[in-house]
Amino acid sequence: MRGGPALGFLWSMGTSADTGFGKTRLIRQMRDRINNDLGRAVLEATGLKAERIVPVAAAYTNLKSGVAMGLFPVLHAAVADLGVAHRGQPSVLDKARKMVIERIAAQESIDEDDVTKDAIINDLRRVRLDTAPAGSPLRPELLDGFAAGGVDMQEAIARASDAMKLRAGIAYLDFALTALKAAGIERLFLFVDQLEDLANNRTLTKAKRDREVGRIRDLQEEEPYASQLRMVLTFHSTAAAALADMWVMHRLPSFEAVPANDSAVVVLRGITNEDDGAELLRVYLDASRVDDVDDDLTPFQADAVSELIAQSQGRVGILLSQAHRVLDAGARAGLTTITASTVADC
Repeated sequence: MRGGPALGFLWSMGTSADTGFGKTRLIRQMRDRINNDLGRAVLEATGLKAERIVPVAAAYTNLKSGVAMGLFPVLHAAVADLGVAHRGQPSVLDKARKMVIERIAAQESIDEDDVTKDAIINDLRRVRLDTAPAGSPLRPELLDGFAAGGVDMQEAIARASDAMKLRAGIAYLDFALTALKAAGIERLFLFVDQLEDLANNRTLTKAKRDREVGRIRDLQEEEPYASQLRMVLTFHSTAAAALADMWVMHRLPSFEAVPANDSAVVVLRGITNEDDGAELLRVYLDASRVDDVDDDLTPFQADAVSELIAQSQGRVGILLSQAHRVLDAGARAGLTTITASTVADC
């Protein structure tokens, strides 16, 4: 967040499993926190001085996006995510459009209602030439959709065929980065989930997998991506083993979860002790509890927490799913407390 590595990695590591640790929930929540105020609160929390804080945005996407496997459909899905309103907030692209209109109105000394669609489109074209002089022109339907805003913008993005996403998904990222830059939003944090699908998809030949890894490298080196884009990839041992050779060949930053990479790597290891497990359950229960209770872990007993941790191997997502199942079974049986034996019997 403070100008560190352009490529980061969110690992999950368990004793015998490496999925179910909450990576997807975490990066979606981070996207929402960043977009809530265009990164101000998150950047302040890093200790960044106020004068160095600039607007940033975030998008979530994953390797299951689209029917065709590849980075370009993933980029299209990320731009579509920027056009969606999350948690009651306007979409990032709607915020950007408003900021562009405000700037044009101030520069021209006119009312915001008098800013025309042509003025918005021409502004984005100018920014595109400034940031990527040799780049391809922005797609007209995306410019028209952005100028209109709202549903028109979402439809312009969604209109892309599967073939278009696979062949020219990068054009949608070009548009998004230009729109954000025109609004004064300096960086886009792109959270890419389920990287293991790139490693595990048997319909993807080694040559195609190598091409997609090479495209990740291109985004780290070529402008305007190198300046404006920061990527965070979810990782675990399966993906690492399948992609290691190609990663090295394309000279991408190391994804190893070692101390030397602490600035670029975050590791989720799950719940490893009863105190953390109990705190997780308290937060989970508090969100749905109707009546006040003396013990906010009620109806779970301490031994039930230990059993849930053991059965789930500390994986947060699995633990909460099991807790929900046990609560449902306990309610049907009329139980007032849930013990380790209750968990074991479910």
